Amino acid sequence: METMINAPGLYYALAYWLGCLLYIYLNTRRRDGIRIWIKEALALVVMITTTVITQGGPVSVYWFCMALNLLYIYLDIYFCCDVTPMTAVYYSVKAFILGEFAASLEWQLYYFSLQFLKWRDTLLLEIFSFVVIFTAVFLIMYQMEKKYKDENRKLEIHRSELLPAMAIALTAYIISNLSYAYSNTPFSGQLPIQIFIIRTMADLGAVTALYAYHVQLQEVKIKRENEFLQNMIRMQYNDYQKSEESIAIVNQKYHDLKHAIALLKADISDSEKMKYLDQIEDDIRSYEAQNKTGNKVLDAILTGKALTASKSSVSITCVADGKAMDFISALDISTLFGNALDNAIEAVKKLDDTESRSIHVSVCRKKNFLCIRVQNPYKGNLAFRSRIPVTTKKNKELHGYGVKSIRSVVEKYGGNLNITAAHQMFELNILIPMSPDKKIKNKKLQIDI
Repeated sequence: METMINAPGLYYALAYWLGCLLYIYLNTRRRDGIRIWIKEALALVVMITTTVITQGGPVSVYWFCMALNLLYIYLDIYFCCDVTPMTAVYYSVKAFILGEFAASLEWQLYYFSLQFLKWRDTLLLEIFSFVVIFTAVFLIMYQMEKKYKDENRKLEIHRSELLPAMAIALTAYIISNLSYAYSNTPFSGQLPIQIFIIRTMADLGAVTALYAYHVQLQEVKIKRENEFLQNMIRMQYNDYQKSEESIAIVNQKYHDLKHAIALLKADISDSEKMKYLDQIEDDIRSYEAQNKTGNKVLDAILTGKALTASKSSVSITCVADGKAMDFISALDISTLFGNALDNAIEAVKKLDDTESRSIHVSVCRKKNFLCIRVQNPYKGNLAFRSRIPVTTKKNKELHGYGVKSIRSVVEKYGGNLNITAAHQMFELNILIPMSPDKKIKNKKLQIDI
């Protein structure tokens, strides 16, 4: 029984690998299919090789090979998932500690069944114990983690958030393995069962602490994101109100100007001056005709954004049935179109060819659905992270909130948001049921590139 203190290295390798698979599944993957399984097969072979050769070797070699295992776990998660390097380190730490706990618990229970229950040491019992314990551990962990599956795909860990997780894992790992490396410390166990209990309890404490920390992280980030979205929505609504007030003043000025032109025409006979005045009058008529969609909120937003865009030689064209949006609140309309047009203007401004700087907006009814489309060309390569276009601005932490606020409004009305980016043309398509009986089942953001 003394020779059974050390669990087989194969068990630890399989536990690390299963931990990787769990967190890869819970995150947005870079690609699916045969490629990812080839990578996983190679990762498993490497982990088994590294873990098995440390069995019974010097302590220094053991620590070095464990560090290599952690590196392999990190590389596996980073190259399989669409996450930042620090986020990959965070999930690697969780996968490593979960693997440590699963292997330790399985071998402790197997040892207990032989030492105290007096069961026979057979290969069948060993396999049965391995399958049952590993299945239970990883299935329970999956059930706990899957509640945050959608949030995991948007989670981005920063240095200040990574350090506590690494401290928890490192402390637990040192305590759990101290008895194997050094038997003469105040925290080392002397009997095999003591060593097993110390190792398993330390790993269990770390898994529990990391899970609690993860829940806290998610709640803080969700709260922060909701606050930011609400501030953004209020800003868009304030912009709409300012635009509406400015447009009212401009309309009054144009109305006065029309009367002035009519008065001037009565006394002017010069043909060129008359032609010039006729041109001004045509411009006024075209101004009156534009952005009259049938929805005052949309009219104000389009006119305000058009005035902003014109400063950068960006044109906005719109074909819209504004009355089709009567069931959407003014706040939500300003959020949808304000953010969509802001993002489009920001992208189009980067085009070198001023003639290509155009944005097209369409709003129409199709059967019982409201269809909204915003199209604009863009320059360069458009990257996505966690299904959100990656910003090119310096403040990376607050990127993608325009799309997130649009998505929150669309989901509020039971709609669907679809983004496509191909052939240097960006399209944002929204489909919202106009009848409460018509609901779109898929409310998630879809992106095609």
